[in-house]
Amino acid sequence: KVHRGVIAAIEAFNSNDMSHSGTWCFMIKGDGQQGKTRLINELYRECVHQDLKCLRLILNAKHTSMPFWTVKYCLGKILESENENGNIQDVIADKFSVLPVKREYLCALNSIFDTNFPAHSTASSSVDNLKIRKLALRILCHHLSSHFWIVFIDDADYIDADSLELLPTIFQARNVFF
Repeated sequence: KVHRGVIAAIEAFNSNDMSHSGTWCFMIKGDGQQGKTRLINELYRECVHQDLKCLRLILNAKHTSMPFWTVKYCLGKILESENENGNIQDVIADKFSVLPVKREYLCALNSIFDTNFPAHSTASSSVDNLKIRKLALRILCHHLSSHFWIVFIDDADYIDADSLELLPTIFQARNVFF
């Protein structure tokens, strides 16, 4: 059966419950050879069997040296599923075009998605840049998809440091369960 947390997240998403303030994430930890991958595979198969939108990511050591790779892969796949004909920059621009936000926030996403939005740097430090990046990512995540997604990450020990810093922001999105 699908995990209770996933069911609660789907119900909140379907009822358009904006009052939820937690995070949609759970983690399985344990020593090697304990069946964590097998459990993830079973959960993934069950979710796919129930026609839920799912994404599966298996990380390895090479991914730790690729900045923003985990975030780019996960969110990029979800965004691409929304618009198969457009490139990622067009899809992101479309998402932001209907929102009452400053267009200069788009350039904060360039380092994550390898896009070329015009730079309008109003940030005076790397701390300000990180705040703007997190804000832009939060806005994007809350308008990421019209569907509920479940993302399975195997071997999360290999998440790159840049993605790891942004994941708490993404975990707050109400349409993605990690």
